[in-house]
Amino acid sequence: MIEFTKEQESQILRRDCRIWTELVARSWYESDNPLAAGYPARELTQHLRAVYFACHDAGIDNLEYTSQLGFSVLRANTMACDPSDVEAIVAFFLRHAQSDNVDYAQNWIDLYLEGH
Repeated sequence: MIEFTKEQESQILRRDCRIWTELVARSWYESDNPLAAGYPARELTQHLRAVYFACHDAGIDNLEYTSQLGFSVLRANTMACDPSDVEAIVAFFLRHAQSDNVDYAQNWIDLYLEGH
């Protein structure tokens, strides 16, 4: 078994985050969301990186879950949700993702965003 140093693990994590962020950003800008094009690239990258590392820190390795949360955060930000609301969305999603109950969390997040 190959063992990596902490520095190597950190480099791999940053590389994986960069690749994931690029893929999600491309999907976001190519989406049907009418507000997608107006999302500043720098902020989009910062928000997606924060989501990626929040999922990693919570032990969520499923990139599908991470992507769902990423898109929810981007939607919330385009709808001018308060930053504390976005943080609550992230915490709520992660809590349910850890118990593999993402559909439940996503349904409630969608309802919240539709009502916002």
